[in-house]
Amino acid sequence: SGLSDHRAAEQAVARVRDLVQAVGVPTRLAPLGVRPDDLDRIAQQSLTSSSLQHNPRRLDHDDVVVILRDAM
Repeated sequence: SGLSDHRAAEQAVARVRDLVQAVGVPTRLAPLGVRPDDLDRIAQQSLTSSSLQHNPRRLDHDDVVVILRDAM
């Protein structure tokens, strides 16, 4: 369609956001019952996750906690 890679990526992100909103998927952790005191345990358990192992950027426990906090 002649879109630049950047513009195509922006449109894809917008469509995923629209889909998430349309089907009512929570976009934050708190509505799912996650509490701030759960984050350390979740981060620890995620370190052995195969999806985390294949992440292009290596993350340690503290990195994961920061991501989880941002998602609260």
